[in-house]
Amino acid sequence: MTSHSSVVSGLNAGTTYHYRINSRDAAGNLATSSDLTFATPVPVDTTPPSTTIPSIGIDTSVVVKQASAGSTMTAPTFSTAEPNELLVAFIATDGSTDFRMINTVTGGGLTWTLRQQANSQRGTSEIWTATAPTAMADVSVTATHSGTYQGLMQIVAFTNADIGATGGASAESGAPTTGISTTAANSWVWAVGNDWDSAAARTVGSSQTKASEMLADVGDTFWVQHRADRSVGAGQKVNIDDVSPTNDRWNLAVVEIVAGLA
Repeated sequence: MTSHSSVVSGLNAGTTYHYRINSRDAAGNLATSSDLTFATPVPVDTTPPSTTIPSIGIDTSVVVKQASAGSTMTAPTFSTAEPNELLVAFIATDGSTDFRMINTVTGGGLTWTLRQQANSQRGTSEIWTATAPTAMADVSVTATHSGTYQGLMQIVAFTNADIGATGGASAESGAPTTGISTTAANSWVWAVGNDWDSAAARTVGSSQTKASEMLADVGDTFWVQHRADRSVGAGQKVNIDDVSPTNDRWNLAVVEIVAGLA
């Protein structure tokens, strides 16, 4: 059997066309319908495949508030429901030395990666991520400090999500504020911060939500916040800020969560 092919151009998108295949033999005789596999019209739909990306969701979230200074901080165990969930650890601690930071994050047999760190002022605010290729049960996540500190860690399991832009800022005084330029439409901007000077509740800026907060008895504040809305497009400047307090030292680390599998 001889194979043949043909390219048809000039078709309209979203339209169904019907083709009938006929053939002739070497003598020019037209084949009968019983001789042809495609004697009946074959429909061809030119509707392009869907390119819709599922929106970002949250499967679960857990928080640990470490009120007693320690070298490690372990979040409550949690489980995930779907494969390929993006796990994000938002971590803030105190610390007055030059080596304040999170050395490692472990848990679930996953590889955790430091995405953003802000610690020009005392204490540290950091964002770590891992991807869980399968649904996981009773996962325990531990952050190891470089010293012995108090702090807060919030683990968020995002669905249909990946990492976009990251950023950070620190200041000796003033209202915490920083921003990033989004890399994709409908992304979600989150941040984690620490205030070494006082234990004072944050008043978050317009169109933002405080996800967790710890007012430590040693006089520090640790918190996580995010935009209440999604960005409208790529290349948009999105700010994370707090209205008060305005006179303390602070660190703020920011991440863009973009739609799409990690």
